[in-house]
Amino acid sequence: MNTITVTPLSLEAGAAHLEKLLRENTSSLPGTLRDKLAAAQGPDTLAALFPGESLHEEWKYTPLSILRTPWQLGQAVLSEEPSLPSLPGVSPHPIRPEAVESSPALESLPAPITPWERLILSGATRYAAATLPKDGFYTLAVSQPTPQQAAPTFYALHVPSGVQAEVLLNTPTHPEALLLLQLHIALEAGARLTFYHAAPEGVQGSVLFLFSTAIEREAHLSFYSFPSRYRWIRTESRVLLTGPGAEGLLYGAHTPHENELCDTAIRISHLAPHTHSNQLFRSIAFKGGRRVFLGRIHVAREGQKTNAYQSHKAILWENGAEVYSRPQLEIFADDVRCTHGVTTGFLQGEMLFYLRSRGIPDAAARALIAEGFLMEALESVPTEALRTYARHNLGLPL
Repeated sequence: MNTITVTPLSLEAGAAHLEKLLRENTSSLPGTLRDKLAAAQGPDTLAALFPGESLHEEWKYTPLSILRTPWQLGQAVLSEEPSLPSLPGVSPHPIRPEAVESSPALESLPAPITPWERLILSGATRYAAATLPKDGFYTLAVSQPTPQQAAPTFYALHVPSGVQAEVLLNTPTHPEALLLLQLHIALEAGARLTFYHAAPEGVQGSVLFLFSTAIEREAHLSFYSFPSRYRWIRTESRVLLTGPGAEGLLYGAHTPHENELCDTAIRISHLAPHTHSNQLFRSIAFKGGRRVFLGRIHVAREGQKTNAYQSHKAILWENGAEVYSRPQLEIFADDVRCTHGVTTGFLQGEMLFYLRSRGIPDAAARALIAEGFLMEALESVPTEALRTYARHNLGLPL
């Protein structure tokens, strides 16, 4: 049996190595994206994530252990069969993105503002786009099965005016691989999209998921981050509400276990009047697990009559669990309704006492409380089979 030994790099050396690979892989960048990238080039690099001896403010509580691996570039795999349990009553249509030089979705792609955005956009090994032509349920399965390889990938989806669709993104990842996925979705006026991000059971590898969307007049997006377990995952969401009546709703339930990191960074920008957003997340961190949540609501001067809400509640299931929450508001309009709330604590004894006093064993009582707490964020999932899948995949110990 052959044994492969990989010597870990320092953060600085790992960042320089990965950045060099991505910058050298710009030959396949489509013209439309090349123009956007050229207009947004900045002096900062991955080294800017840890100035001095500390992390950048936006990454303050997020260990960058992924940079210690001497990655090589690999190719993401697009599968027509998601590696998830069958979903009764659902007839999915696989999305088949094609190589892109131009696309309606690319017109609304926001300019890159972070080193990761610029590097993934410039160094992706796959650029593809697709249009959802009609109402229905669609699947997009992206994976990186090869160990010691990083797969930078860019996809764009276009939802035409009047289309009502659901999309399930499935990201199974080899435990020793890194998926660098950037996905942009453009919703035309009146379009409605329900988007799910999920992974199969078991611990997956590492994923950096950059998600952006531009939502036009009276269009609606619901984004559900299903409970999945990764060694390391950071999901960055940029939601642009660009037209009056646009709506962006984000939900998630997460359960990081020992040696697992789950990081969520959200920026919702209200750029037009009468827009609505919601961030509703629930988390349970187990011993040795780390959960990070950064939620930002930005209201531009044009965003009068904005209605925005943000909530992240977390339970520290046992000693040794870590949760960091940072709600943020940036409001430049004077006629808005913006609220946020963050709570973190241990399981309350009164809840357990109530159930135990009715004859429910301690382990079962804890599981019931945990399930009810997490499913609060997922109870509005419109497809019953996916609600059942999410409940099954909570990963709660009995």
